[in-house]
Amino acid sequence: MDHNYLLLVLAGIVFFYGLFSGFLGKKNISGPMLIIAFALLFGPSGLNLISFEIEIETVEYIAELALVLVLFTGASTVKLSELKKAWQIPVRLLSVGLLLTIFLGIAVGYYLFPHTNFYALVLLALILTPTDAALGKAVVQNRDVPESLRESINVESGLNDGIIFPMILATTAVMLHSSAESEIGWGIFIVKQIVFGFVGGGIVGFLGGKFAVMASKRDWMEVAYQRLLSFALAIISYYAAEAMGGNGFIAAFVAGMFITLTTKSLQHKLQEFGDAESELLLAVVFLFVGFITVPALDSYWTWRTVVYALLSLTVIRMVPVTLSLLGLHLSWKEILFLGWFGPRGIASTLYAIIVFAKLNDPAMNPIFSVVLLTVLLSIFLHGVSALPAIKYLNKR
Repeated sequence: MDHNYLLLVLAGIVFFYGLFSGFLGKKNISGPMLIIAFALLFGPSGLNLISFEIEIETVEYIAELALVLVLFTGASTVKLSELKKAWQIPVRLLSVGLLLTIFLGIAVGYYLFPHTNFYALVLLALILTPTDAALGKAVVQNRDVPESLRESINVESGLNDGIIFPMILATTAVMLHSSAESEIGWGIFIVKQIVFGFVGGGIVGFLGGKFAVMASKRDWMEVAYQRLLSFALAIISYYAAEAMGGNGFIAAFVAGMFITLTTKSLQHKLQEFGDAESELLLAVVFLFVGFITVPALDSYWTWRTVVYALLSLTVIRMVPVTLSLLGLHLSWKEILFLGWFGPRGIASTLYAIIVFAKLNDPAMNPIFSVVLLTVLLSIFLHGVSALPAIKYLNKR
């Protein structure tokens, strides 16, 4: 089936879910759940009525574009005013909690996959550490959840993918260049990627935000273009950093953070665009996952894969969260709630696709199959459990 039919299928799913999104949302059925279920039923893994043949370069290009927008939007929509009110929870989650999650993920991987390359296990732990607020939208947008918890989940998911990416970049560089270049060589490469990524993103985010605010105050900018601001600056920051020799993904994340600092008056416009584009990106990415990635990697699923995926969503996530939040004035219900709602979604999927394309090593297929299964389980388990968990949280 050619690319035109791919667009038709995507448009049909988005249209159908859009018509009944409110009703389905009340029934704990999210857009990603519907897309994945449709793809698994009618795709090569099911009835095989619909199939696509798409070059890996095309998938990689779409994934890179999606990741640029996800990193930028996640950082740019963090509400600093709310963060100042309740900063302790997200700061602990993004420091102690994040590091403990990585170490525990590596340890469990080493136990379950003892013969796997150590750096591959590090990549597995890193890729599955970021959380996805878009998959937890039923929680983040529900007023029955205390505001401090909602904002903590939102801030954590908005920032942890950008914090993790330099680590993924460094690990991937080691795997690619350790046999061909000296340690000093790839070390310099990593430093340049991070430093110039920060510089390029900071310049574009700061100046772009200042110019946007100035134009908005003088009524030079139409409302529609205020919403498109995030798309334009995300792409510009990416290429600016790449031209400097830096990493464009890091630049997009940093630019989003600078936008948060410089365009407070426009932040609600960025949020409007971010909500819409995140839904479309979720649809595109998970359409690829269901029709292409699952059929390619499901043969690698073993009992070890299932065990790691389940532990990643429970023990590997919840134990570090619990330890990092000890000493705060939170009930055990609230701590368990924060620990459970760390859904793995679009960031983990995009990281896996990009790293898979960069490494181009079939030996990594079992590792990527673990990421895939974890994301699929997260989509359904976190989607179904959202409303019951909120009721449990508020139960006296």
